[in-house]
Amino acid sequence: MECGRVSRRFVLLTLVAAGAATACAESAAAPTEGALVTTTVRNALDVEVIVGVGTTAYGMVSPGASLDMAVPARTAQLQWRSRKRQFSNGAAVPDDLEGGALRLAGDSAAVEVTNVVGGVTYVTPVVASVFPDTVALELVQGTTARCLGWQWGATPVGIAWGYYRLDAGTQLRLYRGARCEGRTRAWTATQLGAYAPRTGRVVLLVDQLP
Repeated sequence: MECGRVSRRFVLLTLVAAGAATACAESAAAPTEGALVTTTVRNALDVEVIVGVGTTAYGMVSPGASLDMAVPARTAQLQWRSRKRQFSNGAAVPDDLEGGALRLAGDSAAVEVTNVVGGVTYVTPVVASVFPDTVALELVQGTTARCLGWQWGATPVGIAWGYYRLDAGTQLRLYRGARCEGRTRAWTATQLGAYAPRTGRVVLLVDQLP
């Protein structure tokens, strides 16, 4: 090769290599700030949940349903909160489950709300009774006892209550009547632990009154 001259073959190879490098760089480029990606949120719980990013709510997801969300590409996690159940008079049913976060790992296209939140398990009892008597329910967690309320008798299908943290010593006590007082029977943590996976639903049958 003469000094001051460049072969056409060398120039051609250089241009091809440069073009390939540019194409690779473009395909691996991070999404722009305004780019959106679609994520599907499935609700495995027995209550409605509201999902969003930060303080912005995107929508409500019914039990067993899904919601497609177009979120900023750099979103690291979604937030959700439980809508909780209500009594027939509109008052909120006592409940331990507030909500949580769903981490978006890499290009994951789907996430799910389940009864295990931050390593803590929550269960929702569905109490069915063949007796006509009104019964009251009390939740015992460690040294704390809460009277959750009462339900009518003759409810073979069962009545769903709230979501409650399941610890090793958790008990759900049953009383006859509308108050948590007098003689009692109890479902143990082991019985409460027989819940449906991801949903946390556990059906409890009142087959004997206190």
